[in-house]
Amino acid sequence: MGQVLPNLNCLQINGMHVDLAFLHNFPKQLQTFKLSGDSRWDSGSSVEIQFNGDEHLNLKELQLKKIHIEDSCLQRHLPKMPHLRSLTIKWCTSNFWSDLLQPLKSLKLLTTLSLHGINVNESADDWTGLEQNDFAASLARLQLAQCEMPPKLLATVLAGCPGLRELRLQAMKLNDAADEEQVAHVLCRKLSKLSTLIIEGCELSNEEVEFIRENCKSLKELRITGCL
Repeated sequence: MGQVLPNLNCLQINGMHVDLAFLHNFPKQLQTFKLSGDSRWDSGSSVEIQFNGDEHLNLKELQLKKIHIEDSCLQRHLPKMPHLRSLTIKWCTSNFWSDLLQPLKSLKLLTTLSLHGINVNESADDWTGLEQNDFAASLARLQLAQCEMPPKLLATVLAGCPGLRELRLQAMKLNDAADEEQVAHVLCRKLSKLSTLIIEGCELSNEEVEFIRENCKSLKELRITGCL
């Protein structure tokens, strides 16, 4: 495809009946790439994405939807996209959260991340490496919706994004019996640049809501709706 359409800058593929072999000759000028499974997708389907070995210096936006992300897929390919600014992963499955989150460290210019409806097969605590540094220091906007993410991991992810300015949490589990305020404390104590916080359909106690209102001093916009 890179030879036939050398100036292509936006590509969207819907339906996994498409042969992805053309990605070996990835268009050099591509800025936006969207890859989506079809309506018959199920969590057992698997797609192996193999880009060519070159860096994709012009790619700014990547969207993956309704596919199973193999263990090392993002680890292999995201470092080849050093100028990526926006990453969306929606209704995808993976074996471990670390397969999705660890590769973000290589994206030094990433400003927008959206994870929606992610289903992870293994529930083991496999995110230890994320606690060692700010793994997504450049991130300014983050949306997490309907993901099967333990509250401890959610708190770790948020703490690793100290530059966040906008955060939207939708139908996420924010606390557990062991530590009811871990996410709330990270929001108010670690995210000093956060100006917009939207929480929708999450389980929050009245005490947590009050804690956020009183302690998140940097906020300019706060919306909490549909929370218990």
